[in-house]
Amino acid sequence: MEEILRRAQLQSDLEQVTLAVASGQAAARKLYLQLGFQIYGREPQALRVGEVYADEDLMTLLLHNTRDSTVGGHCELSKSPAPSPPT
Repeated sequence: MEEILRRAQLQSDLEQVTLAVASGQAAARKLYLQLGFQIYGREPQALRVGEVYADEDLMTLLLHNTRDSTVGGHCELSKSPAPSPPT
């Protein structure tokens, strides 16, 4: 994976690498985070194996400093607390 990312960095027109990892794949998610990927979202029930569904964490790695050169700037996603269930 490190070699793939090294080669991706050499492509000046390639701005980011995106991937999705099943929510139950903790070791894979940890590896991607260590490589610099960031989670930007989650797709509920993205995968189905038999009768079991799994969510996917959506991850991205910016290869070059594209944040400063984007039109309108960069928008950071923040997590807000989940709403309380009705009582």
